[in-house]
Amino acid sequence: MKLSTAKTVCTIFTRLNGQGKRKLDIILQGKRIKHDNKPKLLGLKFDKNLTFYDHIKEINARVDRRINMMRSIRGKNWGASPKLLLTTYKTLIRPIMEYIPFIKYSASETSMTTLETRQRKAIKIAYRLPFSTATKDCYKLARIDSIKDRFELLSTRYLQKASNSNKLIKDLIDNYNSNSKPLVKNGVKPILAHILPQTTQSATKTSINQPNSTETTDQSKSKKKTTGRN
Repeated sequence: MKLSTAKTVCTIFTRLNGQGKRKLDIILQGKRIKHDNKPKLLGLKFDKNLTFYDHIKEINARVDRRINMMRSIRGKNWGASPKLLLTTYKTLIRPIMEYIPFIKYSASETSMTTLETRQRKAIKIAYRLPFSTATKDCYKLARIDSIKDRFELLSTRYLQKASNSNKLIKDLIDNYNSNSKPLVKNGVKPILAHILPQTTQSATKTSINQPNSTETTDQSKSKKKTTGRN
């Protein structure tokens, strides 16, 4: 594989004060690789502190334009129904925010709140709700998860699926598990807890709460035998 020096940049990712100001002097194929504090890869805009502030800012700008479109097709006394408007949000707007949900675990609470605010705004437009409507009432009416919960669910699903089908990620998880103390015993496998601690807790809670099918079957058989004897 040959790298394109024109498309290659270098960045120091760190949250240590002062370290982010350093610049690397890297020569590749006789050319100096330029330094970029905000590189973009596959639609994700990074920053040296991995706060994803600029990435979320760009997402919000795109979402705002589409929310305005929702308002236009709703009208004042006419227009699309709440069901159609909510479907419009789920298919044309929410996917923009959900792209790469892992940013939740590194982004600031303030940045994540801006995404949450826009989801509530879309729900209020769809159902013609007053601006002062409580968040829990919005989500209850629309039957939609919060952005935070949605990101956590999507992250968990991806890691669970990738750990079984993606060799690179599977090797990474196995390497981590072999060199770290498991957070949960009894056969429950932690998934990169150092990167996504909340995701791991959600996944393990789900696994723990699910009843063991073998034990349930054995208990049912025992009850049947006891009943027959009586």
